[in-house]
Amino acid sequence: ASDDDFTTRSNVSLERGKVYVLMNEDEKSTKQFEQTIQSQSDTLGEQHPDLGYTYSVLAAMHAKSNDYKKALEFIDKSYQLHLATLPRNHQN
Repeated sequence: ASDDDFTTRSNVSLERGKVYVLMNEDEKSTKQFEQTIQSQSDTLGEQHPDLGYTYSVLAAMHAKSNDYKKALEFIDKSYQLHLATLPRNHQN
């Protein structure tokens, strides 16, 4: 499979998780995001910036569920990963 194929599958997986969040299917959304993170980690490596975005989406899901401690944990993970992997002048 090409990098484009992986990116497409990863994006679809992430979007599926977001839909589960909107449907208040917390268990399904959590499982979907965890699968996305595992796939991204295995394919891209644990220090890839794409994981930072996935962590931020997972943080938003936890915030929506009023689990602010978990939300903060994932947003911090996202922030630290982006600090470590993206240049200071990056637009995100």
